[in-house]
Amino acid sequence: MARRAEWQQQVKLASLLDKWLDPACTFATATDPVAPSALAGAMRKKRGVKPGVPDTLVWCHYTKPIGIEMKSPGGRCSASQRATREALMRAGAEWWECRSAHAAMWALRKSGVRFRVIVHDDGTTERWRQPRLAPWEVPRRDPAEPRPDAPDVVAQRRASRQRRRERLAVPQDPAACSRTSSRTGTNRGARDSGLRHTRTETMRALRKMNAGRSSGGRPLT
Repeated sequence: MARRAEWQQQVKLASLLDKWLDPACTFATATDPVAPSALAGAMRKKRGVKPGVPDTLVWCHYTKPIGIEMKSPGGRCSASQRATREALMRAGAEWWECRSAHAAMWALRKSGVRFRVIVHDDGTTERWRQPRLAPWEVPRRDPAEPRPDAPDVVAQRRASRQRRRERLAVPQDPAACSRTSSRTGTNRGARDSGLRHTRTETMRALRKMNAGRSSGGRPLT
């Protein structure tokens, strides 16, 4: 569910970038850091593909290179994504964690990216306008910066805790527990009886073998 929500925001961001970025001075591309299989992952590693690369990379004539890491409302950055963030920032790039496409556009504007003015056929113009972001939606440069959880995430976690408490509170059926214990004891007794029978047969066979060797003049073992 979280991956689907993240993918939907990535698709929405791609559409917004195509609309508002000026191709004369800006270039943006999405990346595909998740390998579809172990073999594909091994081949990417051989070619030098690094783990944790941001989902979207943007180059602009007026700014530093920018990496956008898209996350679902309840997502968290992995260790490899944090390490890549530090490497990119050491190299002079900027890095943002964003939980929506509008938040990513806000981050790009904050980094100095200039959006173009669209002139329609009727002569009217359209400019990008910053939408109002919820507190949980505000992008951050550091994954450690505190942010409130999205209301949907809070509700899902609360429901999950409630279901867990209900499962633990359900009393067990004494009759079912007794039947389970009885079956366990019966199986254990049958297993022990079988082992004793096997040991008895083995001892009998050894005694017969020793008796035969003794009658033939061979030393006993």
